[in-house]
Amino acid sequence: MPLIYLLDFAAIALLVGVAFYKGVEQALPFLAFFMVLIPNESKIPLPGLFDLTTQRLVLVTVAALYFLLGERNAQAGRTARTSLKYLIAAHIGWSLISTANSVVFDISFKRLLSQVLEYYLLYYVLTRAVSQVRTIHKILFAIVAAIGVCGIFAYLEAYHSWSVLSLFPEEFSAYGTEPMVEFGRGLRVRATFPHPILFGGAIAITIPLALYLQTIFLSRLQRILLWLAILLMFLSLYKTGSRGPWIALTLSLGVLFLVWQNRARAYLALLGILAFSVLVMRPGVSATIQDTYAATLDDTTPMGASYEYRFALLDVAKQALARSPARETWGYGMGSFRSLGLEARFRRGTYPFLSCDSAWIELMVETGYVGLLLIAALLLRAAQITLVNFLRLPKPDAYLLLVLFIDMVAFYFAMMSVSTYSWGQNGHMLWMLIAMSMAYIGLKRRNMEATIFLESQAARKSASATLTAAN
Repeated sequence: MPLIYLLDFAAIALLVGVAFYKGVEQALPFLAFFMVLIPNESKIPLPGLFDLTTQRLVLVTVAALYFLLGERNAQAGRTARTSLKYLIAAHIGWSLISTANSVVFDISFKRLLSQVLEYYLLYYVLTRAVSQVRTIHKILFAIVAAIGVCGIFAYLEAYHSWSVLSLFPEEFSAYGTEPMVEFGRGLRVRATFPHPILFGGAIAITIPLALYLQTIFLSRLQRILLWLAILLMFLSLYKTGSRGPWIALTLSLGVLFLVWQNRARAYLALLGILAFSVLVMRPGVSATIQDTYAATLDDTTPMGASYEYRFALLDVAKQALARSPARETWGYGMGSFRSLGLEARFRRGTYPFLSCDSAWIELMVETGYVGLLLIAALLLRAAQITLVNFLRLPKPDAYLLLVLFIDMVAFYFAMMSVSTYSWGQNGHMLWMLIAMSMAYIGLKRRNMEATIFLESQAARKSASATLTAAN
């Protein structure tokens, strides 16, 4: 607990100092760094209320500073002119209805705070306080830096059997604080994330961000740090032993290689050559990948059973909702899945479905079909806005939106195989990326409007001068 108090104090002191000295906008990268790096185990239980996590504390601190200090830049707060606010309001309203009808109200209320209000407060603060593209780059760099530090923790976990989570109270962790070793899969690193799959998913959406940052004008030291972070992230992703994140990253980099038309394509080619070299020089790596693939298709192995479990989960979820029209409409309440005690036939016997290894199915069971449609519409709308504006903006300004769109799609893909939306730091990462996309689009629109206005003013002056000369 002393470490948690120290982290909380240091984080708040830094955010307050930066906000008062340089402005709230300059504190946003530090907010992003803390939100991604600090584990959920860093929390202070408030009996009868909720857990005061460090993420929650730093977010509320920055939000309070934003409202207290106001908009120092006259243009700040004018960048988020998108239609997401209506879908956000609808989802908040429906989440309140689902929570009010929950079978476990206290759990649902806590999930409402963390999964709904927290995410949207983070989105609001980021979109309103960002007034420069440079700030967006700094926030993205902070996210990469946080995952890079996690890569160092993962290295220590993999090669020295020491987990940073061992510094935190064990009762706060769902899987303990020691390095995770699974039967048939060996040691799997997770750094400050609750589970290796979540850590792998975070890496899969961070590597494209690091490659994008390599294409903009940064100092030599920043470029070196980015390359070190990228290499650490690839090593960490391999050590997570997670299949979904690898697939998501491979598809993401493949699409980026086809669409990107600047030096990032050369970086991707270089990474491909390095990956091929590792497979040739380290046959054990290639053998591990082949064994993982074979085990996934073998229903007698733990990995094969895990693969089948995800398909059986959908049928179990449909049966649970079919118990009554009310539950089909608003579900059982957020965070209620584990409390339902669902059982079904699976692999030669009756099996308890305690883990919901799909964020989409979890949202469906807990908020009903209406809640699922609302959150799907919201997330897909964010991706659609990003894609449309990527197609509209001139290159190279549009490449950031390309990377953010690819990351959103990769995240939605990962949501099919793990509860990545409501567990760990991943949900915060997603909403930071969505906020950066909306803020970037707003800034570019504002710049284009200013350019058109100046050009029209210049054209008027020119026409007036020509008319005066003619007279």
